Amino acid sequence: MTRDNKMRIAVILGNRLRDLWAYTYLKFELEKLGNEVRILNPGDFIEFNKFLPHVVIVPEMITQIMWDIGYAAKKKKMLVINMKAEGITNEYFEKCMTGYGTPATDLTDILIVWGNVTKQHHLKYTKEDPSDIFICGNIRFDKYYTRLLTKEEFCRKYDIPVEKPIVTYGNNLIWTSDNLRDSDINKNSPELQDTSIEEFTQLLKRMVKLRGTIIDSLFRITKKFNDVTFVIKPHPHESTEAIESYYEGMKKYGTDNLYVIKEIDISDILNVTDIYLFWNSVSATEAWFLNKPTIGLHFGEEINYYLCDFIKGCDVCTTEEKFEKRLKYYLNGGEIPEELLRNRNEFIKANCYKVDGKRTQEVAKVIDEYVKKNAVTPVGELYYREIIYISMYLLKRLLGMSINDRLQFWKTPTNDLATPEHIKEMELRVEGDIYNFKNIQE
Repeated sequence: MTRDNKMRIAVILGNRLRDLWAYTYLKFELEKLGNEVRILNPGDFIEFNKFLPHVVIVPEMITQIMWDIGYAAKKKKMLVINMKAEGITNEYFEKCMTGYGTPATDLTDILIVWGNVTKQHHLKYTKEDPSDIFICGNIRFDKYYTRLLTKEEFCRKYDIPVEKPIVTYGNNLIWTSDNLRDSDINKNSPELQDTSIEEFTQLLKRMVKLRGTIIDSLFRITKKFNDVTFVIKPHPHESTEAIESYYEGMKKYGTDNLYVIKEIDISDILNVTDIYLFWNSVSATEAWFLNKPTIGLHFGEEINYYLCDFIKGCDVCTTEEKFEKRLKYYLNGGEIPEELLRNRNEFIKANCYKVDGKRTQEVAKVIDEYVKKNAVTPVGELYYREIIYISMYLLKRLLGMSINDRLQFWKTPTNDLATPEHIKEMELRVEGDIYNFKNIQE
């Protein structure tokens, strides 16, 4: 216990743009229950050791940095709670749960998941004790029960005609860049398990080509629907080069009713959207909470998408002609088919448990009860890999390197124990990881 008899809880921030709001409210709920809580960036071992928490909450144990945090925490006799940020998963995490030298399940005391589907996956592919897996839903979704941006506010903010319907295309992380290194395609999905590096590279190239096909189709469609406002919502980690390609396309096709809006929460853009377009992105499930039509643009050649149950809740268009026809249907007042609505409800119940605005409170209660029963006094000795992180950080500052140059080193301390496959996997995520460190003060 701390000097004022409070449990210290460190919440490690994963996806800053998506989770900062949710983690802040989780912090508030945990503090109401008498805990001291701090939200920390991955790799900030200086603050981590100053705070010396009784328990560490990590969003996913799938990257080296999160594994390092979990390993350091166990060395210090801290509890580790894996609160999965991405609850809709497939078998890819089987590898993630056994990588980086020690199975992540050995570093985790309890697991908090969205719904029963994820729990059953863990029971099938890991050694988790069923009593250590808690189904609580997703705290992100509580935002849909707060005040969201209205259409009038949205249009005024971005200088968009308020009288026109809004059609939004939400991009997927696989397309954060035309650079194959930045593509976040799931290499561990079952259909790719036996894929060679050469075959995988060709698959990525097809995905990049498919990206261009669908984006070009979107540009052409905007020209046919001048009475509609189209919005491209880039992925939070979308590269600058990819975003610039949208503006180049707008110039090429001469569109004046298409907007690219990145700095907005997905909940706000969905609230003002009349029809949501996507490609293999589970963000469409959030459009369901607001009863929005969702159209999946699955043109041409593609991998076998692992969320077959998810796609049953959406319209699927395999050609531009079908896309145009379905878009007209909804713009003319067509209703979402009953079959899709039933499939949506079944999927949400199985995968998301409850979406009722009370998930943060339930998660806080589960954490608080577990911590107060099981936490012990942590030890203050530094784990040797923490010393590497801290010493390199201080050295970079001492040498007077720029903040951008210093940020680059964060991935290097983890490489000495990682296999080449792990390094490549980390490189796919480095842009997002670096973003999370940008609030380090000069």
